[in-house]
Formats: sequence, C-alpha cells, structure tokens
Amino acid sequence: MKVPTERTYENFVRNQWVAQLYVLDDVLADQRRFEEDLWENQITKGGSTYERGFQEKYWLTKSKDRYPLLMWNMTRYLPNKEDPYTKVDIEAWLKLTGEDQAGED
Repeated sequence: MKVPTERTYENFVRNQWVAQLYVLDDVLADQRRFEEDLWENQITKGGSTYERGFQEKYWLTKSKDRYPLLMWNMTRYLPNKEDPYTKVDIEAWLKLTGEDQAGED
C-alpha cells in the first residue's frame, strides 16, 4: 500500500487536535502557529458564544493533554518511548500505511 502524498508533517500540524498530543515543544510551536493563523485570519464569525481571534487559554488547556499517537490497530505508537514525540517520530508514523507494524516494540 502506498502512503498518500498528503501525509506530511506540514499537513499534520494543521490539525487542532495535534496540540493535545505528547509532542516536543517545537512541534507544539508549529501547531500553534497554524492555529493562531486559523483563528486570526480564517475564522471570522461564529455562533452566539463566538470569541474572535486566537484564544490562548483554550489552546494552553488542550496542549497539556499529552495523548499518544496511535497505530491503525489502536495500539500506542512506540509504546516504550517515554519522551515526547519528535518531528522525526511523527514523520515516520505518517509513513505507516496500516500494513506496517513498525513501532510496536
């Protein structure tokens, strides 16, 4: 199975849920830059409780979650890793297709 070309680190950090993963600070910084741009420049209106612009308090709350990356079979990627995921870890994870079982030991 071929890995889709859109599975890149740059596209990965363009997801709001990435802030909730256990990743290095530089990865969090990349995700935050995306989210700041999203809320400052792309989302300009909302419902009755909408707060304009990037809301740092919400982002800081979710950035403390530290969830693991999961494999296609819902097991933890690199289960013996105790440190936060790095950009290199994420790029390797993105190359997995579901047929590969890398990262299981």
